[in-house]
Amino acid sequence: MVDRNLSPSEHPSALRTMDERAFWLSVRRRRRLFFLWWVGWLPFSLISFVSLNTFIPGADFVIGLVVLSAWYIVWLYIAGSIRKLVCPSCGKPAIRGPFFFMRHAACQHCGLRPA
Repeated sequence: MVDRNLSPSEHPSALRTMDERAFWLSVRRRRRLFFLWWVGWLPFSLISFVSLNTFIPGADFVIGLVVLSAWYIVWLYIAGSIRKLVCPSCGKPAIRGPFFFMRHAACQHCGLRPA
């Protein structure tokens, strides 16, 4: 039974729509961060290599490997955060992995798509 005294913004279907919008906005943000982090490794590694070579001449490889390993671990964390997003409709993990186009995005269980 629908409560007729609720304003349109307080109606349960409006709340569900807002949850869906917030969910897809979060998917879009995390996916964008994932790809920017992925593409950013090349300029970051070049800058870090030049600066490390300037300040610590003998420790290029080891420190560079540590920095790039930390970069990779953060990249994996971002990918995991995309996979852990829960669908507001069915309550199950919605996204299988970070490699997808937003126009093809849908929940892998219930098929919920961005509006």
